Amino acid sequence: IQGVKGDKGDTGEQGPAGVGVAPKTGCFQVAHGQNSFTTPVDITPTTVFYFELIGAGGGGGTGSASSGASAAGGGGGEYVFKRITGLSPNAQYSCVVGSGGATMPTGLVANAGGNTSITIGSTTYVANGGSGGVGGANGLGGIGGSGGNGDLNIPGESGGDSGPNSSTIVCGNGGASGKSWGAGGREVANGNAGENGKNFGGGASAGHGSNQVGGAGANGRIFCMWYNQ
Repeated sequence: IQGVKGDKGDTGEQGPAGVGVAPKTGCFQVAHGQNSFTTPVDITPTTVFYFELIGAGGGGGTGSASSGASAAGGGGGEYVFKRITGLSPNAQYSCVVGSGGATMPTGLVANAGGNTSITIGSTTYVANGGSGGVGGANGLGGIGGSGGNGDLNIPGESGGDSGPNSSTIVCGNGGASGKSWGAGGREVANGNAGENGKNFGGGASAGHGSNQVGGAGANGRIFCMWYNQ
């Protein structure tokens, strides 16, 4: 025969807190005009960060005032890849995102694109911007950005050279950024201003014809993907 049910026992002590599961992966990007980024709060010292830096594109030259010839195009920005570990959680790090180069009057070299960089501890990793194209006839295209210090460094393409003293030869395209993150501006026919560089780090094309202005290079960018091991 079953006996009478006894009184309920005392409540036991609270158990230890459970172990939270941090997100496995994440990503972010840093646009032109931002000068820092903050790491996620739930990373660890072994979290792996993959940074991609793109330098800005150079400006396109302004067309010849006298002959109607095309000027030279701007160079594309460099691409730099860097793998980094040991970053602190919820910490702010300095960075720079390069500005695209502007054109200049005929006979002068257009402005170069700015460098894009991140600073980790005492080391700054840099993707260099492309050079500007020469204004007027018979000038050289801007050189693509190069010389970065990442694990992988891909130079930007150089811009197209300007034409001879002729209004019929179409030339002066902008150079693409490294790893083709941004196309260069297309070469234009006589009587047209140059095209701006595309997306991230594309060099601008040149103006074609009397004082037709060159385009502006595209700004740089920073992309980052991270994962907890």
